[in-house]
Amino acid sequence: MIEERIFFGAILIAIIVILILSTSALKKHLLKWLGASLIMPVLVAIFRSGFGGLVLLFWPGSIVLISLGANERPWSDIAHAWGSGIILNLGLYFILGLFSYFMVSKYKKHNKSFNFAHKKHGPDAQ
Repeated sequence: MIEERIFFGAILIAIIVILILSTSALKKHLLKWLGASLIMPVLVAIFRSGFGGLVLLFWPGSIVLISLGANERPWSDIAHAWGSGIILNLGLYFILGLFSYFMVSKYKKHNKSFNFAHKKHGPDAQ
């Protein structure tokens, strides 16, 4: 149990440190991904069920909730399982956000025509 808490604490500390040290564009991109990682846990908490396989697709950390089983458990066990699942999801989405940011920025560098908003169209275009 102590090792799990150290692991999840390390994930949170890594996320916080990277957010603090990142540029504003990267920070904005990562905060969107972190916000997206909380959508499915919030929906599951509100509606309880009815999402089927979508839960595992968008919230892979929810597999931790299986440890609760069908029996009644103390609130500490429930909070620990939900917290673990959410932190795992934050870490996964954070890594996906970092990967997608660097892939898109690399693509933008190699393909200048990626950003159409700055190009002039029509008779005034040079």
